[in-house]
Amino acid sequence: MFIRKVYILVLLAAPCFADTNLLTNPGLEDGTSGWSGRGCSIAVDANEKYTGSKSAKAFARIDTWQGIKQSLLSKMEIGKKYRISGWVKLQNSDSNNIQITIAQADSEDSTYINVAKGIANNKNWTKLTGDFILNYKGELGTLDVYFEGPAAGVNFYIDDVNVFGPPAPPPKPLDTNSTGKIDASQRFQMFEGFGAAGGYDPNWLVAHPKKNELYKLMFADLCLEIYRIQNLHAINEHYVDDSVEIINGANKILSKPIKVMVASWSPPAYLKSTDHTTAGTLKKNSAGKYMYDEFSDWWIDSVKDLTARGVTVDYLSIQNEPDIETAYASCKFLPAEDANWASYNLALETVYQKLNFEFGDKRPKLLAPETMGFGNSRRYIDAIIDTNHVYAWTHHLYSDGAGGYDHPEAYVASLKKYAEKYDGKPFFQTEYSRNPDFNDAVFTARHIHNCLVYENLASYSYWSLYRKGKIGGGLITLSEPIGSEGYRINPTYYAFKQFSAFIDQNWQRIEAQTDSPALRITAFQSPDKKNVSVVIINTSSDTDISLSLASAAFEISAGEIYRTSKTENCELVGNYKNDKPLIVVKDSITTIAIKGNLLKGE
Repeated sequence: MFIRKVYILVLLAAPCFADTNLLTNPGLEDGTSGWSGRGCSIAVDANEKYTGSKSAKAFARIDTWQGIKQSLLSKMEIGKKYRISGWVKLQNSDSNNIQITIAQADSEDSTYINVAKGIANNKNWTKLTGDFILNYKGELGTLDVYFEGPAAGVNFYIDDVNVFGPPAPPPKPLDTNSTGKIDASQRFQMFEGFGAAGGYDPNWLVAHPKKNELYKLMFADLCLEIYRIQNLHAINEHYVDDSVEIINGANKILSKPIKVMVASWSPPAYLKSTDHTTAGTLKKNSAGKYMYDEFSDWWIDSVKDLTARGVTVDYLSIQNEPDIETAYASCKFLPAEDANWASYNLALETVYQKLNFEFGDKRPKLLAPETMGFGNSRRYIDAIIDTNHVYAWTHHLYSDGAGGYDHPEAYVASLKKYAEKYDGKPFFQTEYSRNPDFNDAVFTARHIHNCLVYENLASYSYWSLYRKGKIGGGLITLSEPIGSEGYRINPTYYAFKQFSAFIDQNWQRIEAQTDSPALRITAFQSPDKKNVSVVIINTSSDTDISLSLASAAFEISAGEIYRTSKTENCELVGNYKNDKPLIVVKDSITTIAIKGNLLKGE
């Protein structure tokens, strides 16, 4: 009788894991559709498979965490249990650890949860199986299932992956009515300006028949305040010549000189361990010491050369992305040196000392460490010899966020922690971009919002202000061949403009909030307290939202509404009246440029 009861319980329990396989293309029979690499490359493989005709292979792995992933965002239900399994096999290792992990990021934290682990080999397929219960706080920005674990360089296959359990209930319809509030009595960081880079192709811009028209679009219309260039002194003087011409062209049409940020991709080949600007690190001298002094001398000569040409170097970053080695111009530094790699902290300190000796108080402001992501920057910041010598903490966003570029909320929890730990200096985001289509435009706006609000960012720079046609990209793409009259303004230009044209240097962020889960709202106030710019992003792809916006400590007298959507390009769409709700259309970025006065006592 006891055995019969147990048998019945098993029968009843089994279906709880067999409701639905939540994965897209679980058997890899449709190639890699639904799957993507997590920090590495993936490809379909028809030679190795557990069942069917194909599997997926992870390769070009340089760390244990890299592997194959699929998003489960919006597919699972909170509090429910799921049975996760998959078959794995190694390609080029007799035996190695392997595991299934869930990466999730919510409003408060990013977590990595081991579901199943085992030892795989290159002779037989191994099954991994484990259970997972979804729990999170606030909004869930990332939910990925992925395979990881083998040592760097080990390739592995996956096949017949299952995530069984109840599918998420249909999302509740968005409330089309919402409220929001700006509060000028609650103030946060001061802003230093929006920027963009001319890292490549300046010769295309100076050769363009409509370059003056382009200067206006790029610098005046965007109200750009920072222009980022490579340090190619003694490497490519034509690039330096063209960059100086562009800076002079910008200054002719701006009311104040544009600030210039200079970063090195690589020092000259004579300073490189590879004898080339690609890959490697700093060279060692005949005594076996890294050439920090020579590297610093090159920087001093670079600043002097630009100064002699009439260009003030406002910000200086000794190395772009020092945390990676690439096949293009790069120079890898470790936070502290070892036998194979030069040290970022010693290079930075040596450059600072020589800048201070040569220029004193007029030296450029040092930015550091300008890593691939803010997460990577922690090791470098913690190793810096004297943080007083650094003006601002700088980073990119490429290696952050559990879900990548198209999951902006996945960055939020980590941004908060980063800002809390390294508070005390301004934060600069100096490079980020992807394909400049409309989806990128909305994602760019969301990333800007997150950095401004959760990191208290003082400056945000887009990667390419312009690029040549064959390469594509940039806020503006210049037509081929060089010297052609055409150009294309990309959608991201207008999304970026919704911020850059309305938030200036020395404006201060003030409190802004809304009760709509689909809206993101940011607000800044001018130094004279008479202007407020409110940027509102509607992340919903199918719902317009009516927003009733209240204000505290600021009396609104007038306002204008500018909008970017799939059919509008930062266009003036009407006057703002604070006694009427604002319709924030789906998939849009809206800026309200408000005039008014700070209430007495504030």
